[in-house]
Amino acid sequence: MTAERVCFALVYMAEAMMAWLYFERLFYKNKSTGTVLSCILTAHCALFALSFAGSLALNASGFFLVNLILLTILYQCSIKTALFHSAFMSFMMIGAEVVVSLLLSSVGSSFGGQSNNFTVYTHSLSVMVTLSAGSKLLYFLGIMLSARISRPHKDEYADAHFTILLCSLPLASMFVAATIVFVGM
Repeated sequence: MTAERVCFALVYMAEAMMAWLYFERLFYKNKSTGTVLSCILTAHCALFALSFAGSLALNASGFFLVNLILLTILYQCSIKTALFHSAFMSFMMIGAEVVVSLLLSSVGSSFGGQSNNFTVYTHSLSVMVTLSAGSKLLYFLGIMLSARISRPHKDEYADAHFTILLCSLPLASMFVAATIVFVGM
């Protein structure tokens, strides 16, 4: 049980980092970087605590509301823009998790024969790690590519951050591949 909680905590911290990178790429800050980072981390810690309620609808709603609040308070954007980007991020998050779940369910026999059970990750740490890593990589790629394509007015200074993260993707991919191989044994 402790390993699962650590995995979930790392997932929520990764989501916080991804949200920060997405926001920074598209919007100008209203607050200092320290304030922005501490607010985003605190909000995602609250989402982590909310996840213990065990409701997917509550988690998705919380993710949407947290991003909406963070955007309206910490960044220069209108309510409509904040609504759009919060909804987009929520859609991308849910979509990435569904796609990776479907891919994992197609390999069902490797994951204890429970190919049609989307909650198998709650019973198997290796499946949870594979699902988490795969879905977060897909989510990250989706929102960062979208931000790169749709960035209307931000300066080019963020390219260094984006390049560093893109360079770390092969390492993350190797981790996912190793996990899949380990699970398949």
